[in-house]
Amino acid sequence: MMGLPEVWFIIVAVLWTGFFFLEGFDFGVGMLARTLGANEDERSQMLAAIGPVWDADAVWLVTGGIAIFAAFPAWYAALFPAAYLPLLLVIIAIIVRAVAIEYRSKRPGPRWRSRWDTSVAVASLLLAFLFGVFWGGIVHGIPLTADGTFADEFRHRDLDARCRPHLSLPLARRGRALAQHDRTLAATPSAG
Repeated sequence: MMGLPEVWFIIVAVLWTGFFFLEGFDFGVGMLARTLGANEDERSQMLAAIGPVWDADAVWLVTGGIAIFAAFPAWYAALFPAAYLPLLLVIIAIIVRAVAIEYRSKRPGPRWRSRWDTSVAVASLLLAFLFGVFWGGIVHGIPLTADGTFADEFRHRDLDARCRPHLSLPLARRGRALAQHDRTLAATPSAG
């Protein structure tokens, strides 16, 4: 019979899996819209495909963080201070991406939209990379001493060892698949 920690671990795993599954398309489309969109109409169509869902997908992120805090306070207490910088950059990138998606259509003009398209692409790439750093730290482990402080070896590890398992390429592939699917749907004549 499973105990409460195992049940909560499964819940946390489902929440984070849901986040990466659903938000992965958004990150990928955001990374690739500037390069895959041949013109303004295609870029607008790609971003419109994620428009209705990108902010709702962030609920999975918030709920996953809250579940870790509620179910595993020691894990949360050890993990989040170790990841302050990546998590701060994640928050900044989420804000920049949200503003860029919303503001790109507020004014007509190629320079205005180009700046916001670049902001969406950079923020999406940064988010995918930073989540890779964050979860790479979890997978590789964060060495702690018996009293719960960071071991000295953690401070001296090279950044490359913690950054290797980033998510940028798989999420870009997911975004490309969604963009190709949307193009196929747009090219299909509607029945009726």
